[in-house]
Amino acid sequence: MMMRTRVLAAVGAAVAVAVAAFASTAASQNARPAADDPNDADLWWDAGDHRFINAFYDADRNQLFTAHTVFRDFQPDTVTGAYPEAAVRWYEIDPAAMLKNTVVARRGIVGAPEVDVGWPTVATDSTG
Repeated sequence: MMMRTRVLAAVGAAVAVAVAAFASTAASQNARPAADDPNDADLWWDAGDHRFINAFYDADRNQLFTAHTVFRDFQPDTVTGAYPEAAVRWYEIDPAAMLKNTVVARRGIVGAPEVDVGWPTVATDSTG
């Protein structure tokens, strides 16, 4: 029970760090991402929003992974012109017992010009 409590505390702290890292960039990306349906120009699908909807804790590596949808303008947009895509921002977090010692080890963006993605989930495999 004690180990489970420590793991849950570390995961909670790591999510708080990810939220803080996101908040520092959210001001420039405060619109809700929407995605264009490639088969119907008048139809948009819900690519999610800026909230973290999941997290994966790799206990073997003591790392937390999470992701959310953001707006990103990948260029060049050869077909549509200036088209802001729904993309995925992911985070790899090294949790610590104390929140101030928890760090975002790596983060990145996944996306491509004129391609929308949404509702991301991330995890590790057996090789990490």
